[in-house]
Amino acid sequence: MAKSKPEAININTEPQHKIELAPTVPDLTEPETETSKLALTPEPCSDPFDLANLRYDPSTLENTGVQKLLTTIPVKKPKPQTFFRVHPEEEYRLNIALLELEEDGDAYLVNPSVMQVLPDHLTSLVKEATLFTCMSRQGTLFLWPIKAVPAKGRADFAISAREGASHAMKKWVRIAWKRDLGAYEIFEAEKVESCPEPVWPELSFRELMRIAFRDRIITTVNHPVIDDLRWVK
Repeated sequence: MAKSKPEAININTEPQHKIELAPTVPDLTEPETETSKLALTPEPCSDPFDLANLRYDPSTLENTGVQKLLTTIPVKKPKPQTFFRVHPEEEYRLNIALLELEEDGDAYLVNPSVMQVLPDHLTSLVKEATLFTCMSRQGTLFLWPIKAVPAKGRADFAISAREGASHAMKKWVRIAWKRDLGAYEIFEAEKVESCPEPVWPELSFRELMRIAFRDRIITTVNHPVIDDLRWVK
């Protein structure tokens, strides 16, 4: 009697319940394709001159970590309408020799060694002054040269200017020249609550001088400014 073949067993390798896999997360380290670039590029505005998109808000820069650099420091006296303060520390003022040009209003720092070899008619153009570090109410830093009190003659202009600088070390003041008086009048700010204390930059006086006189310091008798003044009699 012939043996019957065993029945084939059907083994189903697929699971009875399919498991859905999570979508593949794109690898951000892969180079961008043209498709991905298009997806990240914002759609152009229909009108590039749309005022709503062009309006600029300065406050957007307040929290971006931008630091304002101090690159210019004027050398001047405060204007009559300007309330200002003077740095109270003694190391932020200095007695210097200053040459002020009337034509362009520039002030040049003169090295004392140059003063010793200048002819008399040029030496008289250089004035001894004290530089005071000042700041306006608007936050502008400047150096105020106040001429030294002369040994002879009236000195009300220099004395009153120095008194104004002394007052400004403690309070916001403005000064105005009064012709009939021959001196500066000093005015203190009335609304003190609207005038906060000045925030001085964290720079040494030497650094402030370097910024203020970076291209206006005379260290030799052959300086172009001195050559021009040789014609002055």
